[in-house]
Amino acid sequence: MKKKIVQIFAVSSVVIFLIVLTFLAADIHRKYKENLHRGEAVTTEIRNKVKGTYIVEGGFTSSRFSRDMKNILRSDRRIQSLVIKSADGTPLYVLASNPDIFKKDTDFSKTAEYIKYSRFCSMNTFEISSLAGESINGEVLYLVSEPDKVMSIFKTMFTIILIFIIFILLFLTDAISKLRSLKFRKKETADDDKDYEENDDLEPVSLSESGFSHRHTFREYLAHELDAASGDDRNLVLCAFRYVVIPDKELVKETLRVAENLFMTSALLFEDKDDCFNLIILDKTLREACDIVKVFVSKVGGFAGERVLYAGLSSRNGRLLSADTLIAEAKEALSRTSAENNIMSIDIDPEKYRQFIRESTEKTL
Repeated sequence: MKKKIVQIFAVSSVVIFLIVLTFLAADIHRKYKENLHRGEAVTTEIRNKVKGTYIVEGGFTSSRFSRDMKNILRSDRRIQSLVIKSADGTPLYVLASNPDIFKKDTDFSKTAEYIKYSRFCSMNTFEISSLAGESINGEVLYLVSEPDKVMSIFKTMFTIILIFIIFILLFLTDAISKLRSLKFRKKETADDDKDYEENDDLEPVSLSESGFSHRHTFREYLAHELDAASGDDRNLVLCAFRYVVIPDKELVKETLRVAENLFMTSALLFEDKDDCFNLIILDKTLREACDIVKVFVSKVGGFAGERVLYAGLSSRNGRLLSADTLIAEAKEALSRTSAENNIMSIDIDPEKYRQFIRESTEKTL
């Protein structure tokens, strides 16, 4: 779960960062295009004024022209410079809002060399021809992107990235800390469970003290019920159970609760040795008893979260037999159980049983 939360947080952070990055890049590009168009429009305006002055006056020495050019530069701070050159490249007029763009100690009577014009500027040129056929060239250097603002945007992006990294690190640190704490608590719980199991080994749960009938009364009670069933020709099924896990108090309590719900009493559950117990079911056929035991085992297993009981069954089935014989048959069935077959029964044909008894008696005589 923690890993999933960290992944979601990391992915969300990356998505948010990409969205912000895309937005900033789109905004820079939009402003760049707008300024390119604005630079072209300003260049057209300057060209028209230069053309009118050149055709009318034949030069650019008048104060009116100089004033008009300065007003244009003041009206748009992005205009970096205006250079008018003759056909052979000799400067005729130079005006700059930022003199640093030209090489130091430049002789403008001969040349107008730029140190370099930045990638943040566009160079817009134009050409004008006089009536006499002479031509001049103009260059307008226009700032399309401001370095300070671009750097500010990149600083903002860097700050956002740094904040996300810090948040992710803090979140991961907290998640790792909680995970270690959880592992430590699980280890403590496991140690406690181990101690509890060790204590159970030292002091096993007494089934008779938990509510089962005492095993010393079982044989006598079973013999009495067999005599009564024989007299009334009723059936009796004996079920021998074994816990496949060491039973704790809660499991024993649940076993008794399920027995009371199914059989209306838990008095017919008798403690046996080695985590075993016996159940007497009256007035049911062996098949009916098997169905009941399946429900009983399933409900107890459902509480424990796993299969915890194996069962072996045998019935009187019209036979005259002793308690020891029925107990031996039920235990024999229990010994045949496995993980694949956790409930086994011994179904003995009463006629064959009577024949076996007669033959045994005759041999003895």
